[in-house]
Amino acid sequence: MTDLHEPKMTAAECAELKTLVNEYARLEIQRVRALGADRLAELNAQIEANLKAEVSGVAELVGEMQAMAAEADAKIRTRAEELGIHPELRPNAGDFFRRPAVPPWRRDQLRQLAKDKIEATIRQAETKINSWKVDTRTELLAAGLTLTAARTFLDALPTAADLLPTIAVSHLDEALDSLPAGDWVPEPGQYIGIDPERLAPERLA
Repeated sequence: MTDLHEPKMTAAECAELKTLVNEYARLEIQRVRALGADRLAELNAQIEANLKAEVSGVAELVGEMQAMAAEADAKIRTRAEELGIHPELRPNAGDFFRRPAVPPWRRDQLRQLAKDKIEATIRQAETKINSWKVDTRTELLAAGLTLTAARTFLDALPTAADLLPTIAVSHLDEALDSLPAGDWVPEPGQYIGIDPERLAPERLA
């Protein structure tokens, strides 16, 4: 609790505090941007790891399908001979499946989504920090503060970790997959913009 008898800050102290408030805000914005860059790098690394795992999983599944196809072909060959079907007309189980490729543009889309999301959260964080700066300076101008009250205002500065929520790659996948099927296959080099609502913290956090 603030001591009611604690003296107000002097004009010189208030001026010093204003400078300190500006410096606190500037440094926290720098931390926000640095953390945003780290988060983006982590997301891109996770995107690459996930895509690599998908490719590996597809290869494993294709191997299993080939084994099943070989077994089915043996049965098809026997049955075809029973029916007197010429070998050239005999169906081949392997003809009924193919190995799907991971769309080359999906990596770019996921990376762009991650970049858009990080940039959006950085802008929101900077706005909150600047709002804190304006509110604190306004209080200084409106009425003199005690040193204890001034410290309370300084401690209220939100941190970069509080302002930048962690983003999961799975949520980026969901945002991309939720686009209408006809809208998400781009031409080479084309980026499909995502509705800003899809990038809201509550949608992807």
